[in-house]
Amino acid sequence: MRASYLIARLIEAGRLSAGGVARSFLNDCLLAASAREHGFTIVTNDIRDFRLIATIETGLKYGAPWPA
Repeated sequence: MRASYLIARLIEAGRLSAGGVARSFLNDCLLAASAREHGFTIVTNDIRDFRLIATIETGLKYGAPWPA
């Protein structure tokens, strides 16, 4: 439910198109919601999507793998 809430809030804020959401972005929202709930940090090369999600999901920790 948290992932769908994130998508709805991004659409309301005009940061995401209401025309459809890619499956990969939905998966990123699921990961973000789960990671935030458990206090995990997401290590990913997909910084762009998680930067967008973090505008709504406060407390989300993410970063690029080392070495960058």
